[in-house]
Order: sequence, then structure tokens, then C-alpha cells
Amino acid sequence: MWWITLPGQAEQWYDTRQAEELVTGLCARAGIIWEPVAHPGGEAQLAETLARIAARRTGGS
Repeated sequence: MWWITLPGQAEQWYDTRQAEELVTGLCARAGIIWEPVAHPGGEAQLAETLARIAARRTGGS
């Protein structure tokens, strides 16, 4: 669970999926490349996430 406070809003509870969707939208609007690390969040999942981020930076998929 995540407690997130956005400017001008009251603190709100988000489950992980909701928080990831919120952050994805915020990052897209700000031009930030962001990807969540898949469960269980180990080294292999981190490497896959970093590869996806690198591909997005270079225009790949």
C-alpha cells in the first residue's frame, strides 16, 4: 500500500497497481522514462526493466 499526496489534494491510499498507474501518468506528462520493476523485484527483473528503459531511450520497443 502507498500513501500519496498530490499538490492541492488530501493524502490518498493506493495499492501497488494504482500507484504504478499514477506514477506512469505523472512521468509521461513530465517526460520522464519510468518502468516499474516486476515482482519479485530481483536482479533478473531489474535487468529486464533497465533494458526496457534503454530501449525506450533509443526509440526501441
